[in-house]
Amino acid sequence: MTVFKRRSEMTDRERIISVSLIIIICLTLLFIFFQSILPPAASKEESDSVAGILSLIFPRDSFIIKNIREIAHFLEYGLLGVEISLYVCFFACKPFAASAASFAIALLVATIDEIIQIFSGRVADILDVCTDFSGFVTLSIITYAVCFFIFPKKKRNL
Repeated sequence: MTVFKRRSEMTDRERIISVSLIIIICLTLLFIFFQSILPPAASKEESDSVAGILSLIFPRDSFIIKNIREIAHFLEYGLLGVEISLYVCFFACKPFAASAASFAIALLVATIDEIIQIFSGRVADILDVCTDFSGFVTLSIITYAVCFFIFPKKKRNL
């Protein structure tokens, strides 16, 4: 038996949602990897521009402004975690196995992300891998809690 539902076992609506989620996951991965390809100056400029916008709301010496890069890492991987967790919640025949595999894949993606940064002239940092992975895990666990505990299997049918 497979970990995920086969396309032949899905309704038309489920197929559309499944494909849509896969496309969204792929676009998020492309965004993450594109950000890693940026040279150091472009990456710093992008972070500074976001910090400039946020400084309209938060003081310049606030935690958010000082840690904008780490927060961005956490959130982009958190978004990926939500997307993959939703796919697991709705389309996995074996959700425990699929969710465990998703955590391993997230760690691999975060590591590849840092390796890509080396080739763009930036420094790879193990702390960034930990931040990325913790964003994925945190938002995945929240998504799983909502899907599996608040919405039982009967209510998750699409």
